Amino acid sequence: CPAVTIDNHLVAVCDRDVSRATAEQLCAGFGGALARVDDQSENDALVAALLNVLPSAANQAWLGGDDRVEEGVFRWPDGAIIPTPFSNWGLDQPNNEGGLQHCMSLTVVPISGVQPGEWADRACDTESKPFICDPPATGGPSSPGCVEQVVFGRRRFLCANAATYSAAIGVCAADGGQLV
Repeated sequence: CPAVTIDNHLVAVCDRDVSRATAEQLCAGFGGALARVDDQSENDALVAALLNVLPSAANQAWLGGDDRVEEGVFRWPDGAIIPTPFSNWGLDQPNNEGGLQHCMSLTVVPISGVQPGEWADRACDTESKPFICDPPATGGPSSPGCVEQVVFGRRRFLCANAATYSAAIGVCAADGGQLV
C-alpha cells in the first residue's frame, strides 16, 4: 500500500480488492483503521491519490464509515457520528439498497449516479474494493527529526538523528516500538 501525505498526515492507499472485513483487518494490522474524511480538501486529495494508485477498472474504495451498529446512523471507526464535521453523500445516498448496504465507499469514477468524490453505502460482505487506511491517531516518535511512513502496511518512523545502537533501541522502546 503506497503511503500518501494528505493535509499533513499519512494514509495508506491499498489497490487490492478485498472485502470490508479484510480491509479493516489489514488496517488494524499496522495499528490503524479505515480512513475518516473530515473536510472537502481531504476528500478531494483522497480521490486524487486513488486515481494515481488504482487500476482503471476500480470505481470505489472503502472508507471507515458504516451503520452496522444502528441502521441509518453512520459512524467513523472512532465512533463519531457522520456528519462530523463533514459529509459528502451522493444523490440518494445512503440508500441501503436491498437492506444490505451498511459500509461506506468513496467514489473515484461515476457509478450508478454517484459522482467522483461522493460517498455511497455498499454491501460490506459481498463486495470487494481497494481501501484507504489512516495510521493510529496518537503516538509517534518522541525524538525530533523523525518522519512517519507506512511501508508494506506497517507504520514506521525514519529518524535522521545520529544515535548509537543502544540509544536508538531506547528511543524506539520509549515510543512503544522496536528498532528494525
